[in-house]
Amino acid sequence: MRGNRVLRRPLAGAAAVTALALLGTACSGPPAPTPAQVKASAKARASHLAAELRITPSNDSKRVNPADGITVRAVHGKVTNVTVKSSGGDTVSGALSPDGTSWHSAGWTLGVSQSYTVTATAP
Repeated sequence: MRGNRVLRRPLAGAAAVTALALLGTACSGPPAPTPAQVKASAKARASHLAAELRITPSNDSKRVNPADGITVRAVHGKVTNVTVKSSGGDTVSGALSPDGTSWHSAGWTLGVSQSYTVTATAP
C-alpha cells in the first residue's frame, strides 16, 4: 500500500504542474503579428489618414467674408472629388490645386446669409 501512495503524489504533482502550464498558456496574450499583418495595418492607418479633409469655413462659422470662398484641403493625401451646393440648390464651381491637395471655389462670391453643403472625397 505504501508504494501506491508514493506513486500517487508524483502523479498529483505532475497534474498540478500541467494544469498551471495550461492556465498560463490560456492567460497569455495573442501571438505577435506577422510582418505581413504589420504592413497591412500600416497601410490601413495611412489610408485612414489620407481620408482626413478640412473644409473652411467650418460648419456653423460666423462673420465669414463671402469673398474668401470655400476651401477643401486634404491633411494627408489628395482631394479627388468636391461638390458644393448652396441652400438654394446652385452648384458652386471651383478648381483643384495642381498638386491635388486642395480645392477652392472660384468664379463667384458666396452669398450672404446662405448655407452650403460640401461633399468631398479623398482616397
